[in-house]
Amino acid sequence: MNQPMPARKTHSPIRTCVGCLERDHQHKMARLGAQQDGVRLGSARPPRGRGAYLHPRAACLERFVAGKGNEFRSLRQRLSRGERQTVAAELGRPFTLT
Repeated sequence: MNQPMPARKTHSPIRTCVGCLERDHQHKMARLGAQQDGVRLGSARPPRGRGAYLHPRAACLERFVAGKGNEFRSLRQRLSRGERQTVAAELGRPFTLT
């Protein structure tokens, strides 16, 4: 009756990219955290508040900036095209995912 416990699989949360709208593992994306004064960028969870996720790939960044909508439900906040360009520029720099 004493059987060994099966090896536990590691869990990786799945999130949706606000650029390409594809679902992927959280650790492959950058997190955008909604703040009162705008959106903060973080690779892990440091920016507190409502969050959204974005792949740091050129195609995702382009779709994120060029999108017609300016309200992001996951952030519960509106982002102007200028704010989206700022976020994309920050992600365009060398970026390490943790």
